[in-house]
Order: sequence, then structure tokens, then C-alpha cells
Amino acid sequence: MLSPVREPERLVLAADNGYLSAYTLESVQRRFFVLKKKINTLCLIDRDGVIRLQKKNSTVALCAPSKWNPTLKTLLEDHTVYGDGGAEIPNIYVALGSRIIDLAGMQSHAQINSLCEVELAGIQKDENLIMVCTMTTENERG
Repeated sequence: MLSPVREPERLVLAADNGYLSAYTLESVQRRFFVLKKKINTLCLIDRDGVIRLQKKNSTVALCAPSKWNPTLKTLLEDHTVYGDGGAEIPNIYVALGSRIIDLAGMQSHAQINSLCEVELAGIQKDENLIMVCTMTTENERG
């Protein structure tokens, strides 16, 4: 359950495509009296005020239909973590109109890219896309 925002000026409208709005809130979580951790919470809210997607530690990008491929490539390059077990691909969500395309759990950049090509094939040129990139649970630990 969401707690009320005590400082509404920290709530930022990050993106809006006409159907869904992406709001972000940066907060600080205290741990062990001295340690602090920044948490960036995202909510995708539709025009009726219903929260359609809520994620922690996310990045939001608004892009035109012609720019989806470079935007996706940048998000994947910036948020993929390479470790001993290989690459940990971030979770990607694409808001197209009132629809949210869930690309979380894909195993490679090529898989995400090809699925996006299929889903975004008939998109109108005047629609804006909201792309959300979140860290996987393994990445959230660090």
C-alpha cells in the first residue's frame, strides 16, 4: 500500500503519453542509523487514477515511435549488469497508449529487440512511448 507523500514537491511527472502518466518519487531509506540508500519509485497511472505499474529503482524514457530502437538500446546498455554468471538483463516495460507491454524476464538484448519490433510494428507516428527499465531483483541487492 502506498503511503501518502509528505513532500509533494519530490513527486515528479517523468513522462505522459496521453493515456498513462509516469510519476517518480525519490526517497532515502535509512539503514543502521548512518547508512542511507536512495530509492527511486515509479508509478504508471492511467487517466482514471488507477496504478497500472509500480516499480522501485527504475528509469523512465519518453520517446517518439521513430526513436524506440535507440532508446531501448541505450536503456539496455546502461542497465545490464555483467558478472560471473553472465549478463543480467534489466526488466523492460513499454507503455503504448493504454497498453503496457511486459518484456521482463527476457534472456537477451536480441530477444527484447525482436519482440519490440513485432509489438510496435503498426504504431501511429503521433503516439509517444513510455519506456520503463527496472533492475532485476538480483541487481537490487547491490
